[in-house]
Amino acid sequence: MFPTRKISLAVLLLSIVLSGQVCAGPGEEAQLLSGLRERGLFEIAEYHCRNQLGREDLTPRTRMQWTVEMVRTMAQEALNLPADQRAVVWNRAVDTATRYVTVHAAQAKSFTIPVATQAALVWAKQGEFLRLEAVVARDPAVEMQGARDKLRVAAKELNDLLQEVDVQLTMATSTITDEALSQQELISIKQRLSFYLGSVYRNQAVTYPLGSGDRVAAMQRAISALKKPLSQLAAEDGLVVDIQIGLIGCHRELGQWTAAVELLKILEKNTLEPALQLRLRSEQVRLLLAQQELQKCTLLLEGPRSVSGVTSPELDLARLDTYIGLWQQASVENNEEQRKRWEQLTVAAVAAIEQEHGEYWGRRAELRLLEHAGSRGAPANLDILERTADELYRKENFTEAVNAYDQAADLALAGGFDEVALKLSYKAALVTQQQGDLDEFINRLVTLALRLRKQPTAATIHMLAVRNIAAVMQDDAQRQLQFRQLLEEHLQFFRAGTTVDQARVWLGALVQREGKWDEALA
Repeated sequence: MFPTRKISLAVLLLSIVLSGQVCAGPGEEAQLLSGLRERGLFEIAEYHCRNQLGREDLTPRTRMQWTVEMVRTMAQEALNLPADQRAVVWNRAVDTATRYVTVHAAQAKSFTIPVATQAALVWAKQGEFLRLEAVVARDPAVEMQGARDKLRVAAKELNDLLQEVDVQLTMATSTITDEALSQQELISIKQRLSFYLGSVYRNQAVTYPLGSGDRVAAMQRAISALKKPLSQLAAEDGLVVDIQIGLIGCHRELGQWTAAVELLKILEKNTLEPALQLRLRSEQVRLLLAQQELQKCTLLLEGPRSVSGVTSPELDLARLDTYIGLWQQASVENNEEQRKRWEQLTVAAVAAIEQEHGEYWGRRAELRLLEHAGSRGAPANLDILERTADELYRKENFTEAVNAYDQAADLALAGGFDEVALKLSYKAALVTQQQGDLDEFINRLVTLALRLRKQPTAATIHMLAVRNIAAVMQDDAQRQLQFRQLLEEHLQFFRAGTTVDQARVWLGALVQREGKWDEALA
């Protein structure tokens, strides 16, 4: 897991050292900034970028480079934040890019392209994350539409940038200067923009139902965009491998096994750096998973998790998906021993991914677990969902915790486990109370109590809502009306007990104050 965001003495010293450095641009410190981001030290990376951007001696090129690093840092920080904190940082990243583009559009138009590209990628990441979260949402269709909306913005921005590159190419020279991008730089950016666009189209595709025409059409657009730069790139260009891996994923999604295997064979012949070797193996595992070849997956995963000390979150996620597949298979076969084994390995793998790769990858792993456990209402799965929600709460990921409790409660209710559903829904309500949302807390208590009013504690939960309104109503006419309505509702749905007696006393006092003696004595 990423270290706490409290800045230690060592980190402060590092920031002082960094702020004192005088350098031409972030290119010389890219590895350092990347390392800070990988360790979750986003504040320090942003602090350093901001310090550099505050200098008056920056060239237009250097200012562009530091702005790119600033936006990239904010975007990566957002990915590692709880759901209710992400939007603010994502918006800050887009605003930073927008301000730069607005200020520098006239004097350094070509330099606005890399910065605007980062803003487009922020939209793309937001869309991707919404898509991932949608699988465990109470209303997946709404969340998925939100993902499509963000991805649509990203695609438009990237397409506009491709057109702007073409315009700038008509004015660019072959010389690299501090005032403008060169022809070769623009060509390279154009190739990468096509790659980004292909990735966005692929994300759009998987927001549509499996096998639908929209999904196939979007995936075909992704393939076309990804292939476009290949004829212009040298075989040794690093972007070629990224494109080929993207194409493998597209062919896999379309069930085009032969095309995917051919690309895998091409990549296997290359001499790849450790991270790419592991990423390639993750694609091999995913292709086998798509073909339901679980045993072959386990054989492939027997290889080392790391190469030259490097590990891969993509490979660890593929390993997790294999465990989930084997867990599901054992459940179908009613093999309780194997089911427990793969369940335990799955839960352990989720924790290990967050520990090693940080909160973003940990959340992706949790979503895989929640999606699988949430597909079956067995008591064992409900227990896993509850423990996962409890862990999210402990990490102060409150929005995700509420969603997980809700998912588990709905599943328990559908399975006839009403007592478990009540407990989980009550936990969700308590989290909203802790977040300071009194109205949501009260609404949840009332809904829960009425939906499960046959449960012994339902009346107590409903009365808790009444008491919370009583505590804040004072001279608020709207709250007083709400208080009276809930008292009447309590007497309507609950027939006996101490809470009913209390409701009668309070309601009687209200009507007595209004002078309605007949009602008070009823």
